[in-house]
Amino acid sequence: MTEKGKKENAEEICNRFVNDEETDADRNLLLSWLHAYRASERVDLREEELNGAFEISRSKIMTDIKKVNRYRVKRLWIAAAAAVLIVSSFFYLYIGQDGDFNDRSLTLVEELDKAVLSLENGESIALNNLDTGLVTENELYSIYLDNDGFLEYRYKEGELGVESVISWHEIKTPAKEQLKVKLVDGTEVWLNASSTLRYPSRFEKDRREVFLEGEAYFKVTKDAGEFIVETDPQIVQVLGTEFNVEAYKSSSVAKTSLITGKVNVRGTKNKDSAISLDPGYQFITKENGGSTVQKIKSIEYTSGWRNGDIYILDESLYDALKKIERAYGVKIDVGNRKLERRVSGVFSKNQSLETVLKTLEKISELKFNVKGESVLIENN
Repeated sequence: MTEKGKKENAEEICNRFVNDEETDADRNLLLSWLHAYRASERVDLREEELNGAFEISRSKIMTDIKKVNRYRVKRLWIAAAAAVLIVSSFFYLYIGQDGDFNDRSLTLVEELDKAVLSLENGESIALNNLDTGLVTENELYSIYLDNDGFLEYRYKEGELGVESVISWHEIKTPAKEQLKVKLVDGTEVWLNASSTLRYPSRFEKDRREVFLEGEAYFKVTKDAGEFIVETDPQIVQVLGTEFNVEAYKSSSVAKTSLITGKVNVRGTKNKDSAISLDPGYQFITKENGGSTVQKIKSIEYTSGWRNGDIYILDESLYDALKKIERAYGVKIDVGNRKLERRVSGVFSKNQSLETVLKTLEKISELKFNVKGESVLIENN
């Protein structure tokens, strides 16, 4: 689509808002523009105007559109959208340019219909709809679901043989499901959909290590020795901090994003030396093994997935569709189409898959057809 075409498309959407004819897809698209514009450090629009439009659009339009005073919100939307249209380079941010992304087809996420905890004795426990309280126990530890929704490990001090026994547990979350785990040292882990966390029932002295495939947010307990998160493309070493690790095998990049504290992180393919990250920065590993450090564009986009919403900020359309796959538990078949185009946006967990795909249709020149648990793509 040409720059002129992009502008005309945006003007048509604004006109629909003026005439009370806007659709849910229009609202999503306009919201994604505001998110992308706010995170892009392009501040031609006055901060108080942008922030006011952003907050109202997020809290009212995205999550509870039917209860909004449409006249007040509409005026803010139109003012913000009109200002955004003036910035010609803005469209480059959300549409983007073709990059060096390889052609590929999306693969089906692992077929699981429930989150599962696998114990050392071979027992598997379904974690859906558990009641608060004791989940399971043995002579060494107890596992509870606490009042905050965490699956919590409690180590039994002084039991016979406890010092010599370390057993490994594994949690797998399916698409559409997230889980919170509180490890035996008190470290809190938020596990995203289609992810696997492998960890010991207790840690060795002065060393704590877990293995991750997928995405998780960690809030590590301090003063209990080093804490290591190992993924296929990255190894993260911390002493006590909050950070997000995204390392899906199906994604084009792996990211470690530091929120607070300090971490050392290195890529595994090129055996580079570890890099020390400061808060507000992320370490990114690419498929070819190359790595880079960059400033986090938006903390909200980095860790906001914990509330169930979908956050996309200047990502390839391929990676955006992978997030949608995991969030809705569907397979998106793109064939041999190129998906280098960059997109930005945020979608409420309460919105239907059809509404989300309608929004992407407006910026991708593709058409999505939902057939049960599959999504087919056609040229628009």
